[in-house]
Amino acid sequence: VVPETPRWLITHRKFAELEQVLMNAAEKNGKDMKLAKAEIHNFINNHPQLDEKKGNETVLDLMRTPALRRNTINIYFCW
Repeated sequence: VVPETPRWLITHRKFAELEQVLMNAAEKNGKDMKLAKAEIHNFINNHPQLDEKKGNETVLDLMRTPALRRNTINIYFCW
């Protein structure tokens, strides 16, 4: 079975599984396990995006930046 990606695990707040996946990768790459574990814990405890709450987005957020506006309009016309 292929493990989930670290990005997916972070997004879904599965930090224990994230640590396992990253420690396994560090071991396979011959990295210092104590240093790897310290870096993983540092990332989890200090990453600013982990504290952000989701769910406050609206359809108007798709028009916030020029790139999002362009992509949204293109998708609407293609649909």
